Amino acid sequence: MPHHEADEAASTLRTLSRGVRRADGFALFVAICNSPSLRNQIIEALKESMPDRPPLVVSLAAFGSSPLEQTLDAISSCPKYTGPVLLIDLEKAVPSESDSIETIAALNLGRSRWHREVNRPIVLFVPEYLFSLLSRGAPDFMDHRSDTLVFAEDSRASLFAIDSFIWSDRTIGGRMSAGLRRERIEELRFRLRSTESAQDRQTLAARSQWLTELGNHQALLGELSEAEQMYMEALNLNEKLGNLLWVATDYGNLGLTMQTRGDVDEAEKMFRKALEISEQLGQLEGIANACGNLGDVMRIRGELDEAEKMFRKALEINEKLGRLEGMATQYCNLGIVAKQRGDLAAVRQLWTKSRDLFAHIGAKPMVDQVQGFLDSLPE
Repeated sequence: MPHHEADEAASTLRTLSRGVRRADGFALFVAICNSPSLRNQIIEALKESMPDRPPLVVSLAAFGSSPLEQTLDAISSCPKYTGPVLLIDLEKAVPSESDSIETIAALNLGRSRWHREVNRPIVLFVPEYLFSLLSRGAPDFMDHRSDTLVFAEDSRASLFAIDSFIWSDRTIGGRMSAGLRRERIEELRFRLRSTESAQDRQTLAARSQWLTELGNHQALLGELSEAEQMYMEALNLNEKLGNLLWVATDYGNLGLTMQTRGDVDEAEKMFRKALEISEQLGQLEGIANACGNLGDVMRIRGELDEAEKMFRKALEINEKLGRLEGMATQYCNLGIVAKQRGDLAAVRQLWTKSRDLFAHIGAKPMVDQVQGFLDSLPE
């Protein structure tokens, strides 16, 4: 590791150590680290710095098992370890070739129990791709974070330092500056150039997710044609690999790009393909996302009854999944439909629900946006 990166990692480690020492009861720290060897060094350093409160390392590698139950079992079995709980190997329970993200969903559904039943700080070590997936699949759990710490290591030293590669979420990228985004784009292009001739399944799966992330960054920079090209390449790879969950994601991304460009007819085709595949897989989150996107297409066209139907279907699924952010989004969308109909009483009620849910999960920018909508209504 270059000297400046070692200095940065040491500084981040000191920040993490201070955080867990100061934590009173449950606190969640997410440590982003792509290198298992660097992660192990961090863990050993934490152990050495806390001889009075030895940390407990818990592997979450068991596929289909609840991370919370594994954590509680380990705490109960190892009473002499009174320090923070260091959670590792979650990526092994979320393999890239699986269409299931039950482990991620379990984190989100059990979010309130962590506060009640784990009376000590938690450090969750995840590679960068999994942080992106957690932000999308377990947003309420991730809202418990006290801090997120990034342990950087030269990503070009090993293209395959982790077992699987899943990129699809725009949330983490949305907090990047344009300069950092450009740097990330160049890194992704380097990875893609370095693997152009690869034919093995693992590398092709990695390439598909790098293409998707590259498209996400380009879309956020307004480079819609380039983003569409990346999504199409990712789609072709995922179809070749038979990764239907990510095929649906690629269709959704293509639809969003086309809608942003103003081509709602083509966007609708993409969203309907995403919906068809998600229904085929029984993937409720994908169904909810596709219905919400289709609702927006209908709303743009002025087909308000169909838009409301889609938004309510998305709301119902999000309620079933406990996805508070999704519920808040659909209440906001339903409020927009009600406003287009001129039903201001319904608008105020729906937007108030939306604002309060966003406030509950700590999504301040969305709280401010919906409050702005409410403030614009006539008395």
